[in-house]
Amino acid sequence: MQETAAQIYDTLNQSKASIVERCEGYAEWTLPSIFPREGNNESDELQYDVQSFGAQAVNHLSNKLMIGLFNPSKSFFRLDAAQDFLDEMEINGIPFDVIQSALQGAERESVKELDRLGAREPFTMLLQLLIITGNALLHFPKDGNLEVHTMRDYVIERDLTGFVTRIILLDSKKFRALTKDTQDQLLAINPNHKPVDDIKLYTDVLWDHSTKKYTVHQYADSVQLTDETTKGVYTKETLPYVPLVWKLVRGQNWGKGLVEDYAGDFHSLSTAERSSLEIVGVLAQIKGLVNPAGLTDVAELNSTANGQWCSGREEDVSLLTFDKLFQSMQALESYVTKKERRLSKAFLMDAAGVRDAERVTAEEIRLVARDLEMSLGGVYTRLAQTFQLPVARLLLSRIDFKIKGESVEPIITTGLTALSRSGDLDSYRLFLQDASLLGAVDEGVRAELDIESILSFLATNNNFDLNVAFKSPEQKQADQDAQIQAEEQAVQDEVRMKAEPQVIAQQTEAQ
Repeated sequence: MQETAAQIYDTLNQSKASIVERCEGYAEWTLPSIFPREGNNESDELQYDVQSFGAQAVNHLSNKLMIGLFNPSKSFFRLDAAQDFLDEMEINGIPFDVIQSALQGAERESVKELDRLGAREPFTMLLQLLIITGNALLHFPKDGNLEVHTMRDYVIERDLTGFVTRIILLDSKKFRALTKDTQDQLLAINPNHKPVDDIKLYTDVLWDHSTKKYTVHQYADSVQLTDETTKGVYTKETLPYVPLVWKLVRGQNWGKGLVEDYAGDFHSLSTAERSSLEIVGVLAQIKGLVNPAGLTDVAELNSTANGQWCSGREEDVSLLTFDKLFQSMQALESYVTKKERRLSKAFLMDAAGVRDAERVTAEEIRLVARDLEMSLGGVYTRLAQTFQLPVARLLLSRIDFKIKGESVEPIITTGLTALSRSGDLDSYRLFLQDASLLGAVDEGVRAELDIESILSFLATNNNFDLNVAFKSPEQKQADQDAQIQAEEQAVQDEVRMKAEPQVIAQQTEAQ
């Protein structure tokens, strides 16, 4: 008998129980509200730890990633049309500038749609989940709002290469919110259902190896809501369920987050802060000691008003001090500072940030991208392919922009791609700066130099494309011909201008 989606979900859910428990601990060190322990409700306080450095670190890195991945001042992707597609359009009488304008319009409309969806808040939460737990599921429906699910809400299966072969998403809905037909089927199975009962909804996303597509079926408990005519069928590019990981080990279903890599530092930081808090509590106590064999009366001393006098001896009274505890406190503070410094580097808190300004320069965004790529070991570029690219395709689908096969493809303009383009731009600038120095060379010296060879040398050493730097022989010949023609035309114009007064004088005399 074939297993139901609920049975498969329960089996896979049990296998991830230890992973979920571990991730709950990571959240307690950082942002407990992102992945609270099961059973917590809105009336419970979710601050379990005594330190807030973890929350600061995760918030800082997630905001930095958000700026790098989805720059608010420009599109995070561009549409690239294949040459054969452009040739076909030209044959059909559609010029290149019209196609280019349509592609740019689709890019701008996609970014507007992202803003209309209010995507920055759920995307930031998604990045926080990836940093802490290593896993998150983005649901990007054709209509409706974006949804971000934690690993507690779904199960997943991958093959050895990490390719997703199955996702089962668990949600719930009140019995009264279901259709009449579904209610009748559920009542036939269990007549005791009440209108306020929560019914489990399963969304089963399964990869079909024969068709190379995903099929999506939905179930309310054990009642199937879809059939062969109503099931969803999606390609890898159009699937609205986007499972994301921070880092994935070959052969494993679940990813690992950045917090797990530094779990030792977070644990020791939390322990040290807790010990410091306990020592502070002891040091904060103010207690006096009175010599029991002395002449000072403790009761009289306590009852004497401030500024008044009582009988006694000064040497009979002293304050309790904790000199050794104070030294321990200083040692703990030094240890905490060392741990915070190490975690600051891991979460890019010591790197140059982006100004809090209305207009942020492209150079600042590029520096952020470089920091992310160099410090996070390729995670930034991986997110460009696994997160940004699906979002770009789904945005284009949402605005009904038709992509003809693979002729028009979204190209992500962040990550290594953006850095390589900025490197090309740097090469242009350096070459032009070096070439401009030739203008300061004395004319006599320049007459002895092979300017073209020097320019070729500068282009080569600045990693500048020679084909871009210099004109082809045909272009040079065309420029020379145009210059000769212009000079000849100028001579003819000058002769005509000089001859015009004489012609006018002769015509006047003839009249």
